[in-house]
Amino acid sequence: MVIMGLLNLTRALLYPNERIAWLSLLRAPWCGLDMQDLHQVDNALIDNPRFKNNKITLPTLLLYHQKNITLSTRGDDILKRFNESIKLIPNKQKRDSLRNWIEGAWLQLGGDALLLNKEEKHSVNAFLNV
Repeated sequence: MVIMGLLNLTRALLYPNERIAWLSLLRAPWCGLDMQDLHQVDNALIDNPRFKNNKITLPTLLLYHQKNITLSTRGDDILKRFNESIKLIPNKQKRDSLRNWIEGAWLQLGGDALLLNKEEKHSVNAFLNV
């Protein structure tokens, strides 16, 4: 599961309009939106013409249009925390290697705090090295 999370993070960062990758991040343990809140986010995305026409990226939509998404109190808190973490990450793309950029994003989101054992840490390093 750790590798799937890293793969989705990589896809989301490389392709900001990759809806499924971003929704996967919102559902991942480091974010943890429940299915009902995730459904609300997805509906807000699908209904937004700026997103449909590729004039706005999903992270930007989440950052600046969260007030237009009806979430539970817990979901609203989770999305605010996620937005605070994610808004700084894209700025590092031009300065870092892909490995460092993804690792930094993963650390910023708290992915390292969710590792259960040394094997998972080894798996993360192997993924990042590839």
